[in-house]
Amino acid sequence: PSTWHPLRGEVKRRAPVGDSYDRAFAWLDGRVQPGQVVAYDRHRQFMTWSYADYGTPLLFGMPPSQTAVAENWEDRWRAWRWLVNNADAPPAGCAVRRLGIGYVIVGSANYPGWRAHYRQSRLDRSDRLTPVHRVDGIRIYQVTEAGRVCPDAAG
Repeated sequence: PSTWHPLRGEVKRRAPVGDSYDRAFAWLDGRVQPGQVVAYDRHRQFMTWSYADYGTPLLFGMPPSQTAVAENWEDRWRAWRWLVNNADAPPAGCAVRRLGIGYVIVGSANYPGWRAHYRQSRLDRSDRLTPVHRVDGIRIYQVTEAGRVCPDAAG
């Protein structure tokens, strides 16, 4: 409605994301399958500033405040750590499947002082992801079969 357009425009004008985020999420919007989500490094790279306009479901939102959401919070982190190839990550392909993660997106704009939950060099070596698109400093990876490997119900 016209009542929220001025506010929406002002928020977008002040958001630290630029048009590269719009272009990245527009690209994702045309490719994310129903039931899939996109994983990112939580709020560290400003991703939540952009996704709402495209309806792209994300793996992380605000920290869980509802019991139903809190139940799979650790599964979400396990899946993230597995996909980005963190050294200490136990296999989590079953969680990736359960959560429906189809893509991982990372950017170059970071909140100062926030610790990263991945290393770009390890992410680039992950056989669990394949790079599929880049928009300026934003990289988009698609989850591979290796990322979804689920030998048993534990992983």
